[in-house]
Amino acid sequence: MWLRKCCYIVNLNYLGFMVLERGWAAIDCLIFGL
Repeated sequence: MWLRKCCYIVNLNYLGFMVLERGWAAIDCLIFGL
């Protein structure tokens, strides 16, 4: 699914926030996926 690819790309963009990135990546992925 392209949504997983989106989440993967977002995760790469937040490498500096290893803990918070997971939550924000999921939120961003949902927002961009709409």
